[in-house]
Amino acid sequence: MFTNCNTWTKNPTAFVASGGDELNRWELTRDAYPEAGDMDLHDYIVQKDLEKLTREKRQGLGQD
Repeated sequence: MFTNCNTWTKNPTAFVASGGDELNRWELTRDAYPEAGDMDLHDYIVQKDLEKLTREKRQGLGQD
């Protein structure tokens, strides 16, 4: 039906993924994360991810 379904952008505004019965969307704009302040959005997301992994005691390579 669609001949060219591939789309790519240098400035994505959201990430959408499906898992099981759910469809999830994450906003990738600075407006969606005002608590990031002057921090780069990528750095802010990585920092929050590391904090979550630390709380779950899952931080580190090769650890389950």
